[in-house]
Amino acid sequence: MDREEDRGDRKVHGRTEPGAAEEALRQCQLIQDLVDICTCSLRTLRTTCTAVNHLTRNEIRTLEVKLSQYMWTQLQWRQRVPERERLGALSGYPRLEDWLLTADLTPQFIQISPS
Repeated sequence: MDREEDRGDRKVHGRTEPGAAEEALRQCQLIQDLVDICTCSLRTLRTTCTAVNHLTRNEIRTLEVKLSQYMWTQLQWRQRVPERERLGALSGYPRLEDWLLTADLTPQFIQISPS
């Protein structure tokens, strides 16, 4: 018999529904499109605009918060699928490079960090 618990905004089932891994992967891919757009904007702001400007600092902070929320949502989707049922591609979300960029680490560090 399936067990169901209420954990805040979602229900957690003792057993995953069929296709849950595919749905989680689809959601992570959709969110990744948003992450890619935000990281591009964030890189541009950090490299071409002066961070001294109050509006620029606010925009950078807003993008960092959005990115953190998007990546947190990806983690939540991934965690909804039991590890034994996860697709290989699902384990790639969220991407480490995106976390490091959001934390404002240098591009050189980001390039060598996976190795």
